[in-house]
Amino acid sequence: MQKITRGIRNCNPGNLRHGSNWEGLHPYSKFLDTDFCVFISPKFGIRAMAKLLNNYGKQSVDTIESIIRKWAPSEENETESYIRDISQRLNIPRTQQLNLNSGFTVASLVRAIIIHENGCCPYSNEEIMGAVAMAGLAC
Repeated sequence: MQKITRGIRNCNPGNLRHGSNWEGLHPYSKFLDTDFCVFISPKFGIRAMAKLLNNYGKQSVDTIESIIRKWAPSEENETESYIRDISQRLNIPRTQQLNLNSGFTVASLVRAIIIHENGCCPYSNEEIMGAVAMAGLAC
């Protein structure tokens, strides 16, 4: 039997830490997990990922390298291997600018991050694109 990862169990497949008052946070999120957000359903966790990535783009954090350095800082992650993994999964150079206003781009990045964070992605393309659309990004 495969162990369910913390991100999947928390409906937070991007492993977002507490900080923002995201839509769809479980009312007892901070009590259920003192470090990471707990959402009421995966669509809200994926929506938060898409919103955060879109906000990164507004701050010119728009390459795989700059995104992952901010998403997964080296103090607590193997950031270099994370960058290489996402770059390979998307077949995009690590320093290429991404359009983080594009729902398709964000959905692809979200799927790659979910796989890296959890070892798999149990969500369909439709679920991911639906959550990305909930974040206000057209697919």
